[in-house]
Amino acid sequence: MEQHFLKESDKIIVCKNDNEILLMSHFRPGTNMVIRFMEGNENSFLLPEDIPFEMWHQGRIWAQSWDNNAPFFTGLHGIIGANHGSPYAFRVDTLRHWFFDRDIGSVFTDDAGNRFVLTSVESLERIILHSDIPHSNERFAEKICGNLHGPHGEVISGTITETLIPPERGAQLAPHYRYNSVQFLVDGRPLPDGEVVQCRKAELHWDIDLILVDSWLEKLKNSPGKYISPVSPELPGAINCRFTTVFRPHCSRTVECELTFLQDFPESVHFGMMQFFTEIKFALRERLMPGMKKITVDGMEIDLGTGFRFPEDFRTYRYFTKEDVIDPHRLPDRSIDFFGNQQREIGVVLGYSLTRGITARGNESQRAERILLLPKTRKNYPFALERDEVRRGEKFLISGYQHYFSPDPSGVSCYHLEQNDGYFIYIDFVRECETFSVLLPAETAGRQFIFLEHDPSVFLNLSDGRIPEDGVLVFSASGRGSMVLQIPFED
Repeated sequence: MEQHFLKESDKIIVCKNDNEILLMSHFRPGTNMVIRFMEGNENSFLLPEDIPFEMWHQGRIWAQSWDNNAPFFTGLHGIIGANHGSPYAFRVDTLRHWFFDRDIGSVFTDDAGNRFVLTSVESLERIILHSDIPHSNERFAEKICGNLHGPHGEVISGTITETLIPPERGAQLAPHYRYNSVQFLVDGRPLPDGEVVQCRKAELHWDIDLILVDSWLEKLKNSPGKYISPVSPELPGAINCRFTTVFRPHCSRTVECELTFLQDFPESVHFGMMQFFTEIKFALRERLMPGMKKITVDGMEIDLGTGFRFPEDFRTYRYFTKEDVIDPHRLPDRSIDFFGNQQREIGVVLGYSLTRGITARGNESQRAERILLLPKTRKNYPFALERDEVRRGEKFLISGYQHYFSPDPSGVSCYHLEQNDGYFIYIDFVRECETFSVLLPAETAGRQFIFLEHDPSVFLNLSDGRIPEDGVLVFSASGRGSMVLQIPFED
């Protein structure tokens, strides 16, 4: 078997097999990272640079993630999309229920008068129901109250559990997304399955529609006895989502989503596009979100602005809003997690663009009122878009990035990466620092840069607006503060 080694740190190695993508990139001197990517599910491994790409499974797994695509948080329909099906579906297990496919679309009731639609007959002992479409000023039923009554008044006894909408065999876990098209390109060309290539970048394009259960339930009731997939092509879409994920060198990727509302959305919606979660346990886990105030929750001080170390027994569930931001005209654009045991070993940043889409500076009024969800799972949940309602035809662009980097032992948070409109350098100080040096890629030498963020407490040793020929930037700080530089692409 041919073996492939990553010999150039400004390249990546890529292979695709059906809907699984494997990517190797440089992480730090002597160490590469391989990401096994499948939509919002991914495993990440650290391995020595002398181990070939084909032996990625010999690496140390540090991220085991199954929920890295962000769903939509809605006012009426709950959390939907990505790995989330409708929260208003119920599984009924009984000794023998006496319902068949011909009964699909029938309406059941409970003792409280709540209505439920039979969506599928799973077996002789199991059926799936979904709360019927609410009448005006009602909500979906969140539970089945008392006895459950069939369409002819019969009482159905058994065990009732909440479930996600069940998929057809082989379909996605929780259907709400209908896939219109998926394309994977390497340096601009489609990559055949099984071919291993070294390249500059790889692009994943996917066009999907978010489907609401209303049209599905209506179709089932109007087509009795016929199973219909919750993402059937005959159902109208509610939101069209066009994602472009570009995998780049040094464990970074940019993510953009063009949202188009295909129908009126008369309920609240907020969306973050990105999130991060790992099941792998670390003794040390911290979160840094520059620009946030210190707050007290459940008797515990949480200072995301300078870095918050999660206690082992963390149980808080808290939304951070614009009221928790130091400067409402400069909303936080990045949320950084640090993982390690004795010290920080891996940094994971979810960032929104300061120059593109609704998170660009100057668009603060377009941003979500809620900035971040801090749940007891410690998942990283930043938000970008929030509306009380949306009209058909409205469009939004969310641009961001996800980046893994090796943290500096000094405690300074610094990373740099290529995005869609230039090369960006982010540095955050939480205390005074005499000097901090950053080495940029050789291709940035001599190029002009722009200050996007510049706290007065942070200093840079340049005055001519160009990156030095040796690529070294020297920063210092008199106290807490941040700086962000952009090196625009040359024409």
